[in-house]
Amino acid sequence: GSGGRGRKRPRQRKGPMYEVQYKPVVVVGDLESVDDFKQAEERHERGDDGDEHDPDGPNKTLEWRIAVHNTRERQWVIPDLYPDRPYTVRVRRIARGDFGAPSPMLRTGPSVPGAPPPPSAPEISISSIMVQWSPPYNENGLPVREYVVEMKQFGGQFEECYRGQERVFVAVGLKPRTIHVFRVAAANRLGQGAWSAHGAFRTNDKKSGVSAEEMQTGWVATIDGNGRRYYYHPSTTQSAWTLPQGAVLDLDGTFRNKRGRLLEDLQTSAAFKLTERAAQGGGTGLGFQHGHGGGLQPESPFTRIEVRREELLDSSFRAFALLRPTDLLKPLRIRYAGEDGIDSGGLVKDWFLEASRRIVDGNLGMFMQVEDADVYAVDPRSEHVHSDSRVMVQYYNFVGRFLGKAVLDRQVVDIRLERTALLHLLGRSVTLDDLVELDPHRCKGLKWILEQETIGEVGDDFTFSVDIEVFGEMVTVDLRPGGRDVTVTDGNRQEYVDAMVNFVAYTRVEAQIKAMVEGFHDLVPVASLADFEVEELLKLLMGQDSVDVTEIEAVTKYTGGYTDESAQVGWFWQVLKEFEPSQQRATLRFITGLHKVPLDGFTPPFTIMRSTHEAGKGSLPRSHTCFNQLALPPYESADEVKEKLLYAIANVPDAFHMS
Repeated sequence: GSGGRGRKRPRQRKGPMYEVQYKPVVVVGDLESVDDFKQAEERHERGDDGDEHDPDGPNKTLEWRIAVHNTRERQWVIPDLYPDRPYTVRVRRIARGDFGAPSPMLRTGPSVPGAPPPPSAPEISISSIMVQWSPPYNENGLPVREYVVEMKQFGGQFEECYRGQERVFVAVGLKPRTIHVFRVAAANRLGQGAWSAHGAFRTNDKKSGVSAEEMQTGWVATIDGNGRRYYYHPSTTQSAWTLPQGAVLDLDGTFRNKRGRLLEDLQTSAAFKLTERAAQGGGTGLGFQHGHGGGLQPESPFTRIEVRREELLDSSFRAFALLRPTDLLKPLRIRYAGEDGIDSGGLVKDWFLEASRRIVDGNLGMFMQVEDADVYAVDPRSEHVHSDSRVMVQYYNFVGRFLGKAVLDRQVVDIRLERTALLHLLGRSVTLDDLVELDPHRCKGLKWILEQETIGEVGDDFTFSVDIEVFGEMVTVDLRPGGRDVTVTDGNRQEYVDAMVNFVAYTRVEAQIKAMVEGFHDLVPVASLADFEVEELLKLLMGQDSVDVTEIEAVTKYTGGYTDESAQVGWFWQVLKEFEPSQQRATLRFITGLHKVPLDGFTPPFTIMRSTHEAGKGSLPRSHTCFNQLALPPYESADEVKEKLLYAIANVPDAFHMS
């Protein structure tokens, strides 16, 4: 009621008024400290006032800013600060004097990344644009997890075209002579940041510079100084840690890059060992089982050996046994006993091919051809064929060195090893899938065992053992200790499959594989092969499988009166292109000593020279394999070129004589 009417309210006591100020903290070197005005003034005099992308960065003249004025509150919220920045705060009581000491450093929390700079386009073709961008100016306290790129045609709507960690992307399938607009945003675990300013690029109206196909397919895998794989585009000099979206790996370019690094490493290693030998006055160095032929090799840039064609493998084995390790590191030169040929490079090419074919000859008992396949595997029966196991091991060691020497000397061999043998040379483990070449039927059966829901009641005869035939007799071999007494079940079938894979690919030929791998790694260390795949190692040993006649024609030289416009030259290339692949390889063998194009191309260059009819109209073409040279008489028609060439390649002599 009226009882309270006219009663005065007690006067509320007013509290003190405060002013709050803040400013960013300067980061000095690696230390974060509260900046004093002297340092700020010195930077201001130098003009280091920051930039538009980082107003509160370390180069900004940092002045105190008012956060709250004339407030009685003792808690304040300071809005609009930059993420992940150190700040300090000070407070004063209005009308009571100066500010108190600044607070310790207070850091704002992280946020989504800032906007990246606008994207650029280092290469543009008729139908593709290579887009690249830089990281955002401010990551705002958290690492960028991915980038998002959107694209639109001029006047259209943006659509996402890339999402990933790289900062390069190839947009393909674009319309010619059309403006395409791109924008980029960065994202971290808190989310996606702001979009960059737009980058607008017009596709070409005609082919110029790098083609769309080259832009997509020109990427090469390579290794940096720390052994990390990255991808490089030679035409544009762009690089990325992962293959950019829209790009295709250039397998040939990648292989050439790997091979170049490998040969450089091996040559450096060889030069080091030769220098070491010169300083120490000799030595065996690599720890070969043979090699005590001290003074057999004169001081020369080449290592010369003499072999007998009728016993090519045995004489080559004995010649290698006499070489010192440093002799094996120098390029080989071959002399066939009883023949007049002088090796300027052609005889050694012939030796590598012929010796490799003898190695896989089934009569020798070292390798066997896999059933229904053109590949060779170590023959498990070899330990029973050779009465002296020590000699057998030495022969496989020789095979390994022979293969390593081919790689070191840039020669090719004619041994197509099956996949598991190549994996052993690479120092890799073998899996079930790798058995597909060596034993396709067993591989299929082992996969069936793993794929079944249950293998059911298989019986006591399905054990951890395998029966093999040795000279007509069946022998049981345990896949684990006491394996013939351990039944295979659902619970241990994976163990059984792994044991069987190991037996087929390794255990049954363990001594042979160990010796061959050791010999190979003597000249080609396993660490040098870390980046090679199985198919690349096979290519390293055997060279290119296909013969591209147009590619050979493009680099051929002419002499003796012939030019690329001579009728006989035109007929030769016409005939060679019409030949079956086997005839093309035979022609190459006749001219160069090799049935394929070397990985480094022909050195000396493939050459066609004009020769005279020394034997009348029936004169045949001649070749100088050491110089990759064909002496082609001036025939009168393409049919005559074909007839004489076919006769020549069908009657290539095995021996080399002076002509």
